[in-house]
Amino acid sequence: MEDIDEMGTKVELYVYDLTKGAAAMMSQILIGRHLDGVWHTAIVAYGREYFFGPSGIQSIRPGSTELGEPLRVEKIGDTFLPYSVFLEYINGLGTSKFAPGTYHLLRLNCNSFSDEVSNFLVGCGIPKYILDLPEEILKTPIGQALAPLIETLANSASAGFTVGQRFVEPRIQREVSPEYQLLNTAIEEARLNSIALEARRNELNEKLAKKERKKKKKKKEKRDKISRESGSESNSTGYSNSVSMADSEVAEMQPTNGDVAAEMLPSDRVLQMEADERREAEERKRQRDPPIVFKDSMDVAVEFEAFCNLLEGKLNDTERINLDELRQYVLENEGSWALGDNFLNFIGRILYDKSLVADVRVKLLNILAIAALKDDVILLLHQDRREHTIMNYAFDIDRHTVEEQLPLAQFMANMFENLSSSEWLLYISDWQHNNQNISNIRVTTKVAVHSLLSESSDLQVRGVAIIHNIACKEVKTVVFDDVVVELTMALLQYFNGNPSEEYLYASMKALARFAQISGQEVPQLIQMIGPEPNKFRGVSKRVDEMIDESCINHRNIVSEFITTDNQMSSKDTLENGNHVEEIVGKKKLRVQYLIERHIPIVKWLPKYSRFYAISDIIAGITLGLTMIPQSIAYAALAGLTPQYGLYSSYIGGFIYVLFGTIKEVSIGATSLMSLVTIEYTRDMPVDFVVLLTFLAGCVELTMGIMNLGFLVDFISIPVTSGFTSATSIIIIISQLPGLVGLRIRSESMVDRIRQLQITNGMPAITDNTSFLLQKLKDIDCSWVKHKNLRVGCFLEKTLWFLSISRNAIIVFIASSITYTYYQSGNSLFLTAGTVKPGVPKFKPPPFSTQFGNVTYTFKDMCSHLGTGIIIVPLVAVLTNVAIAKAFVRDGPVEATQEMLTLGMCNIAGGFVSSMPTCGAFTRSAVGNASGIQTPMAGIYSGIMALLALSYLTPYFGFIPRATLSAVLMSAVIFLIDWKIIKVLWKGSKRDMFAACSTFFISLFVNVESGLLFGTFANALFLLYLSARPSIEVSTVLGDKYVIVMPEIGLFYPAVAYLSNKITQIARKEAKGIYPVVVDFQRLQGIDYTAAQGIEKLLNSFENKTQLLIFLNVNPSVISSISTMTAAKNFKPINNENDLAEILSETDKKSTKSLIMPTFKELTEKTILPERSSIDTIKNDYSTSEEQESLLINNVNNKELELTAINVNNK
Repeated sequence: MEDIDEMGTKVELYVYDLTKGAAAMMSQILIGRHLDGVWHTAIVAYGREYFFGPSGIQSIRPGSTELGEPLRVEKIGDTFLPYSVFLEYINGLGTSKFAPGTYHLLRLNCNSFSDEVSNFLVGCGIPKYILDLPEEILKTPIGQALAPLIETLANSASAGFTVGQRFVEPRIQREVSPEYQLLNTAIEEARLNSIALEARRNELNEKLAKKERKKKKKKKEKRDKISRESGSESNSTGYSNSVSMADSEVAEMQPTNGDVAAEMLPSDRVLQMEADERREAEERKRQRDPPIVFKDSMDVAVEFEAFCNLLEGKLNDTERINLDELRQYVLENEGSWALGDNFLNFIGRILYDKSLVADVRVKLLNILAIAALKDDVILLLHQDRREHTIMNYAFDIDRHTVEEQLPLAQFMANMFENLSSSEWLLYISDWQHNNQNISNIRVTTKVAVHSLLSESSDLQVRGVAIIHNIACKEVKTVVFDDVVVELTMALLQYFNGNPSEEYLYASMKALARFAQISGQEVPQLIQMIGPEPNKFRGVSKRVDEMIDESCINHRNIVSEFITTDNQMSSKDTLENGNHVEEIVGKKKLRVQYLIERHIPIVKWLPKYSRFYAISDIIAGITLGLTMIPQSIAYAALAGLTPQYGLYSSYIGGFIYVLFGTIKEVSIGATSLMSLVTIEYTRDMPVDFVVLLTFLAGCVELTMGIMNLGFLVDFISIPVTSGFTSATSIIIIISQLPGLVGLRIRSESMVDRIRQLQITNGMPAITDNTSFLLQKLKDIDCSWVKHKNLRVGCFLEKTLWFLSISRNAIIVFIASSITYTYYQSGNSLFLTAGTVKPGVPKFKPPPFSTQFGNVTYTFKDMCSHLGTGIIIVPLVAVLTNVAIAKAFVRDGPVEATQEMLTLGMCNIAGGFVSSMPTCGAFTRSAVGNASGIQTPMAGIYSGIMALLALSYLTPYFGFIPRATLSAVLMSAVIFLIDWKIIKVLWKGSKRDMFAACSTFFISLFVNVESGLLFGTFANALFLLYLSARPSIEVSTVLGDKYVIVMPEIGLFYPAVAYLSNKITQIARKEAKGIYPVVVDFQRLQGIDYTAAQGIEKLLNSFENKTQLLIFLNVNPSVISSISTMTAAKNFKPINNENDLAEILSETDKKSTKSLIMPTFKELTEKTILPERSSIDTIKNDYSTSEEQESLLINNVNNKELELTAINVNNK
């Protein structure tokens, strides 16, 4: 019998709220019943936290889940069972009732497990309010309506749900030996007798397990690396692999007779393993590829002095201490122990305090970049794991100035100097930042990609360094699973800029490593996207080696095989069977890539978790509360009855969840689309609106199929801002009649202003109330948090909820007042009118209609809609892309896919009597603030719209028109962008002209004319830049030549301008003598006219005997010039070494041209040479026979003249 301590072991229940307090605020409104939370529970006993999930029974350190600290801790009781008994009991549950895959969201969940274990340990279960929660929710009307969806989520939960904790590795069931029981009895006695010993034991065991797992993974990586290098494929089965690994583990765990380490204490084993790890780390550091770092780029003493001067008088006592700690660390080379626990608070204050000048942050980042080279910087980084101050700032690199981005990227590159800090940069544990799940590897990737694709050459150098360091770091392959594609695409885009040999080599080396790590994924991307790496073959020997090492050229073999496939004999086909398999694999990858690109749900749905589902449900319901009153108001703005706005609010969300790419986009009626729609359907029946919706969808779908997404790029942000601001003002003025009782009927804004006649000045209470409610979310609740954190958080979330649901609150209150007056027989307000109840029938759009006594055919309806068939879809796509650019931070904007998706949404909308739809700025902002995770939120907001159509339409008739006007005005007034005028006035007068012209033409003429004029003005600016490219000119005195660098591509509008400029530079700057070097490094393309212009320029320089050299010419440009011209004297060079050789060969001739007259001058009588020097002149000037004859005749004539003069003188 085991001796059991009389005190027992404490058993606690950790209770978490999965909604983080949202259920307490919103449950009464959403389901009609108050809920304190949606509970997740775990049992804490024997120093561990145990809970149940789709992956089975899991255990972690208490309180270390991603859910944070538990909301409450309830003591269940004390247990007197030995730990060994409990362990066997848990193992039994893990293979039976609570085995992996048995999890069910409603019937067998974490709370069921907690109740089961609690009864076993202490004889009583967990509180009843936790166990009864699912049944309580399902009893509500909305719970019953959503029951099938919840059941679907419950059945699919085990496919991919994790809370993010570290799981216990599966145990191998084996017979318990007596020695094992004795050992556990001894451990149990020691643990129960001393709490300190128990904590130490757990710490050491956890550390040992971590070391063992790391060692096994390293061995596996080493085996994988050897197998890849040898090129042999493993034929062993899964059984043999598992047996061999098990044997190796047993061999490691069972020591030999003379093995002393087996008898070591756990602490001694840890010390020995740490020493072995240090030796292994040193060996890896010696053998690894050296990282690219920046050690001597600045003087840290100078930077620190400037940093202190900028902060003089701006720090408190604590911050001054932190500043002194930084000085000790970077200037006096003290260890990181000199940095206090609150040092990261000081760093965060400098980085995020916008009252400080930007130069302060630049100096701090420069200092940190130098500190990153120290071997103990990892201790500073581990402090950052609590608040993620540095990494959050780095993730927002695209929001900082270029001056701040440069030292930030240098800091990330220098972190790869040491193994520990470089491994820290590649951690995959994630956290939340701006409603996004990010991790260290994601932050590092974003900084690398942003820097590499920046317009700053210095920042590009840092980006190359970071990507090279990432690729050459020996890490687990799984680290690159999510980022290797993004890094590869960035490298491929960088290659289009013709980098120099040094950075090309580093980039190609990184690409080769990515190709080895990812298998077929990276070569497939190169094949589909390009450019072909063989384009750079011949740049240098080491670049060629990297191209060969990456095995990228293998795709050329596959291509050749495809082209000759029909000509192969059966024997050749058998010999090339491996090529066939690879071709099939590449085709499958191609198909998979296309499916994921055009049906994005296929990519993110397998990763859909319960956390995502709960977040999307909350965001979807919040969007529904915003969308329903807005849709009713937008329908009124388009001249339609309220139900048509709701018809537009559900079908788009259902389709966008399948094909949409931006999670924040909420498809439905918008103020902008309503305004544009009424421009073409005013005073016409609703059939015209429905047909316009269908035709707009057809146009959008056609544009998407033709890959015309790039057209949206020609509409700049200033034009979009001017267009949006003008339409917002038009909407506000159009809503004044409904708001304050104005009698206005006119089609233009000018006429509306002229006809202002106030007849019934109704107070704009609803409008002012809406504005006030919107500002509630801006109230600072920090002073309440300091006094009571829970009350402060609750108050902050309540104000936020009231702010985002302001429209629903206003509509509900105003409708209730109207209904009350209606019941008493009074009609105080003008209402929205009767609303047709029910969901619309699914029917084809009307291709003909009758209005009054006139019948309109399809041709007549299209003729009446006119340019609206093009303008409406263009505005819709522009809006969606603008939303994407506003919210997408770490990826490209797929304009073509948005066209396809919007097309399908509007085509489907034509079958349910919808008005034209697109994304809405206001709803997208609400979704982003609500924590939306995927487009699935559109399903829930669409369900709310359907419920409103089914049950609430009788009450929509009581909504006052003044309320709808207030909803519209409060939604669009914040879209007026006044700040951009000041920015454009200081930064770009051209963009200001485009924005202002778009604004005023849209405001005083019509919106489509304003948009077209602004786009046309931007296009003219682009043509002007193409015709007048800027040219950099510099004179190199050492080698005595002039270098000319055109900024952009050379096409026909710029040929004459560029030729004249180069000729002028050759005459003035080069003085007609020095060579002129034209650097085509930034030149990416050329056309026929430009090629002919280069040929004429070469001939002109050749006639003047002045040297014209072309440097860094793109291979495609060389090919174009060779094909389209007959210029034999066009000899481009690729690097500056060849340039130096050419200049050295011509140096003598250039020197002689400075001190000797030209041959033409020699033939003049004033400076004719003596007869004795004629042979020397022929050698120096390489004269032809004709020139030699002319020179001799002139000399003879001069001698005769001199003889005659002498005779006369005598």
